[in-house]
Amino acid sequence: MAIFMINQAAFQELNADFFDEERCREWILKKLHPGGAFCPGCQRSVNDSRRRYHFWNGDRLNCEYCGKYFTALTGQIFSGTHLNFKRIFLLAALSGAGIKDKIIAVKLNITPESCRLWRIKFKNSPLFSG
Repeated sequence: MAIFMINQAAFQELNADFFDEERCREWILKKLHPGGAFCPGCQRSVNDSRRRYHFWNGDRLNCEYCGKYFTALTGQIFSGTHLNFKRIFLLAALSGAGIKDKIIAVKLNITPESCRLWRIKFKNSPLFSG
């Protein structure tokens, strides 16, 4: 099995702009919702195709049963974050690879303390399982 190695100069250039927002969103949401789209209020499945489309696009939608407004991130570890999906993906990937918080902080223009707190949140996250 070949292992892909990146040299120091290439790593210095690596940032969230290298990733596709749509693919990162799809990967993250599939990890967070392996059982499909559900309302975080009443736990009922999102069956309507229009609502399901909005759910998987990360858009706001309302439950056809209980009326709750939510997104696919509501009630998840990224609820309320101001990171886009590319930055969330890079944060998860670099954290999972054991890269130091100070280095990740520079890449994402956030504080090392924020990286440390995210690393703690990630310990029980589906982003690092399977």
